[in-house]
Amino acid sequence: MDLLQLRYFQTVAHFEHMTKAAKKLTIAQPSLSQTISRLEDELGFPLFDREGRNIKLNEYGKIFLKRVDRAFSELDSAKLEMEELAGESENRISLSVMHTPLLPNIISEFRQEYPSAKFQVGMHSPFRIVDQLEKGEIDLCVTYFPIETEGISWVNLMEDEVFIIVPDSHPLAKRESIHLLEVADEQFIHMEPTNPFRMLTDRFCEKAGFTPNIAFELEEPGFIQNYVEAGLGVSFLTEHTLRYSHHDKIVALHIDQPICKRTIGMAWKKERYTSMVVREFREFMVEYFKKLD
Repeated sequence: MDLLQLRYFQTVAHFEHMTKAAKKLTIAQPSLSQTISRLEDELGFPLFDREGRNIKLNEYGKIFLKRVDRAFSELDSAKLEMEELAGESENRISLSVMHTPLLPNIISEFRQEYPSAKFQVGMHSPFRIVDQLEKGEIDLCVTYFPIETEGISWVNLMEDEVFIIVPDSHPLAKRESIHLLEVADEQFIHMEPTNPFRMLTDRFCEKAGFTPNIAFELEEPGFIQNYVEAGLGVSFLTEHTLRYSHHDKIVALHIDQPICKRTIGMAWKKERYTSMVVREFREFMVEYFKKLD
C-alpha cells in the first residue's frame, strides 16, 4: 500500500465514478481500476459496491476513507509545520464562509497588520463546511449554524438578529416591531429551499404557526432588497446585513415573537496544525467581533 494508491482511492471515493476519477487524475481508466482492485485485495475487503458501470462507496469504504482523509490531513499539516520552521511558509489562510458582508472589511483590516497574508475563500453550505473541516481541507470556517462535532472547536462571534423587511409604502412600515404571524398572508421573497438562511427562517415561520407563501425564489441574496423595495413582497434580513444596506425605501421591523436570531461563529479542526498567521487571524476575528458588539 502506498500514497499513490491512497490518493487514487480518495479521488474515486469522491466521484464514485471511475471515468470521472481517471480524468481528474489524468490516468487511463483500466489502470485506475486495477489500482483500486489491488488495494482491495491487499486490505481483504471490497471498498465499493459495483453494479454494472456504477460504483458506490460501501460501509468498508466509508471507514477506510475517513482514515485516509485523516492521514493526508496529517501529512499536509506536517509539511506546513516544516515550512514554517524553515521560514518558507506562504502565510496562506484557507477559509470557508456562508454569506457575510463583513468579510472584505475583516480581511482588509487584518492585512494592514499582516500584508503578506494570502486568503483562499470559499462559500459553501454548512454540510459541506463540516466535511471540509473534518477532512482538513480548510483552516477555519465562519458560519451561522453552530458545529457540534467531535474534534471541531467552535467559538461564538456574535448574535445576529433577524428582521422582517417591508417596502416603505407597506401598511406595517410605520411600526417598529411585529409578531411574525402578522405577515402570514404576505407574499415572501426569499432564496431557494436548500439555502441555509431560508431553512432557518422557514423554522421561524413554523414556530409562529404558518408556512410562508414564497412568491419569488432568488439565487442571489443581494437582489432580495431590490424586490422588496419594488413592492413585490416582504422578506427576512439580518442586522448584520442591514448595517451594509444602501436601500432607503425598505423598513426593517423587529420581530417580538418568536425570537428570531442566529449565532455567527467560527470553527476549526482541533488536530489540524495551524500556522502562526492562521492563529493570529483567529484571534483577530474574535477581537473584531467583540468591538463590533
